[in-house]
Amino acid sequence: MASRNSEKAKAEIVKQYEARTPKSKKLFERSLKFLPGGGTRNIAYYPPYPFFVDRGEGYYLYDVDGNQYLDVQNNMTVLLHGHAHPKIAEALAKQAKLGTSQSAPLECQLELAEILCKRVPSIESIRFCNSGTEATMFTIRAARAFTGKRGLIKAEGGYHGSHDYVMINMDPDLTAERMPKAFPERGISETLLRDVFVVPFNDLEAVEKIMKKHHKVIAAFILEPVMGYGGAAEATLEYMKGLRELCTKYDILLIFDEVITFRIAYGGIQEMVGVIPDLTALGKTIGGGLPIGAFGGRREIMDQFSPLKKGYVMHSGTFSGNAMSMVAGITALEMYDKAAVKKLDVLGKKLRDGLRKIMDESNLLENVVEIQRKLTALIGVSGHENDVSAFIFNELKRYTDEAWIDRMGNVLGIKNGTDPKGGVRILIDAHMDEVGLLISYIEKNGFLRFIPLGGIDKRLYPGSDIKIQTKTGKTVSGIIGMNPPHITDPKLRDISPNYEELFIDIGAKDEEEVKKLGIIIGTRAVLDGRFEYNPDIGGGFMRGRAFDDRTGCNVALQVSKLIKEMEPIPNTILYSFTVCEEVGGRGVPAAIDGLNPDIGIALENTIAADVPGVPLNKQITRLEHGPAFTVADRRTLYHEKLLEIFKLRAEELGYSWQYKQPAFGGTNAGLWHTMHKGIPSGCISVPSRYIHSPIAMIKISDILATINTLFAILTKPIEI
Repeated sequence: MASRNSEKAKAEIVKQYEARTPKSKKLFERSLKFLPGGGTRNIAYYPPYPFFVDRGEGYYLYDVDGNQYLDVQNNMTVLLHGHAHPKIAEALAKQAKLGTSQSAPLECQLELAEILCKRVPSIESIRFCNSGTEATMFTIRAARAFTGKRGLIKAEGGYHGSHDYVMINMDPDLTAERMPKAFPERGISETLLRDVFVVPFNDLEAVEKIMKKHHKVIAAFILEPVMGYGGAAEATLEYMKGLRELCTKYDILLIFDEVITFRIAYGGIQEMVGVIPDLTALGKTIGGGLPIGAFGGRREIMDQFSPLKKGYVMHSGTFSGNAMSMVAGITALEMYDKAAVKKLDVLGKKLRDGLRKIMDESNLLENVVEIQRKLTALIGVSGHENDVSAFIFNELKRYTDEAWIDRMGNVLGIKNGTDPKGGVRILIDAHMDEVGLLISYIEKNGFLRFIPLGGIDKRLYPGSDIKIQTKTGKTVSGIIGMNPPHITDPKLRDISPNYEELFIDIGAKDEEEVKKLGIIIGTRAVLDGRFEYNPDIGGGFMRGRAFDDRTGCNVALQVSKLIKEMEPIPNTILYSFTVCEEVGGRGVPAAIDGLNPDIGIALENTIAADVPGVPLNKQITRLEHGPAFTVADRRTLYHEKLLEIFKLRAEELGYSWQYKQPAFGGTNAGLWHTMHKGIPSGCISVPSRYIHSPIAMIKISDILATINTLFAILTKPIEI
């Protein structure tokens, strides 16, 4: 089902894209005749075809069809200042009138060289070339010439341009457990494998193993501190420091490929981490958007390229150090000062955090929907919560240090904190039971009489689908019946009947057949309702049976999972999934005795009456207004300091929140006040329309905000 849905969504996206980009499609089809694959850069292709750019302005791209795109890639990190920055454009226009490239030294070459030598710790002397590919190629050539050795070590998955010696093991085998087997990319000669050694990324032990055996033939180790092609995997500080030590120990030069990572700090990543290589390759950002590369390092190594030296290493290139790239680079780097680096770091963090939040919430949403679906499929009327408790226990034990089911049937758990003195024992409570019916009598003709367990609106009874759970665990369907309106006193037709006047019809012919099905006095039944998740209407909603309080159970389980993934935390978290809340909270005393909390937080699925005909002051809570915090209900006055903490955490996360209007409903917390010298308590609820009915409705935004707010509350200090 998920695969079909994703294919359907993919097809719809492609359809919309093609409708928006007809000119790009025509250009692409025309390009196929003259350019392999319709382009001149493989990484710029994506199906069904790439859009063709008309212009770039700031952080936007505009295609030939007039569509606007937010460009967060900026030509593979090249454009630090966005597209067509006025100062860079002005510098280029001025230089173009003076000449674009000359086969002679230029003062702008010296100026850019001075900037880079002063900024990058390892660079005492520098040469310019035309790309990052050339830059890494010349660092390797410099290392071979300087050491008199030919071998090279590279990390598997590292991308260092498209010259032959580094196009080895571009796509690592992530399932491999041993030393990688070197293999070239297509079109690269296998003879190069005699000189190239490949090691797993971030594995110092593997590096030393190779160096110890082959150091006499190895000239250099080349490292990309953050893998551009390899999913932005980061070299650890320990790894970089270890490489520096090993290279020194075995007389091997260390090369940092900072073509991408130079932008991370004012002097590149080497300045930030304090690990200084022997040689550094640069490119991309140092050219202000024009083609450029540079390589530099220790003076004695770089002096090999000096034509003043006898037997110098050859380096030339028609466009190396061309005037246009130089002036663009100077202008770009002058603007990319320490303040700009800091600003970019802040913006980058904001983007990363935002993307992580989106991805985390996507994973969280999927899990929330699945758990809600499973919880509401189970029948758990008060006093008969066995199936629900078994499911919750199996989930909870994965995320706690200890979990158990007590003699009352409560599911309890403990996640120990790291600070037994300063931490707090915080109870999270949700009840497992739902309102329902109890079979009170079986008629001779097979009809069933019942009494309600918990508060059910009698207007819901007539005609409701019923699901009965027999003593064998099977379910039998039925319908609540009443006298036909045709033979009912006209004065009574508009009056909702009491449950004593109603019966359940399962289609049985007599009492004996009913009992054979496993239905006896005391059997539980529920008003049945179908679960549905709809992400497309109103921002997304779920609806179904037993949302009070399987929604609270779901919230508690999601938070237990998040805490397990985050650990350690200072506070000890106590989990209580109780029985019989709907009939007076009979499971509470046993739960409290088993956990001994300092603070309690009740989780509820509460009334939202934001429907036609109900004035605002009587709506209690409203959907899409975030978690509801209770000041008081019919049983409890909640702790004011906890209420302030709840509001603060929600606001820190940018969530809306609301008060639940006082005096409606009640929770297990009403009993906590009288136990263990009193337990300071609070209540957090997910608003729900049509509570205690066969179909309740909650909004996705409300339950996600409740989960994340509760998680923030539990993982930060609480003082009351």
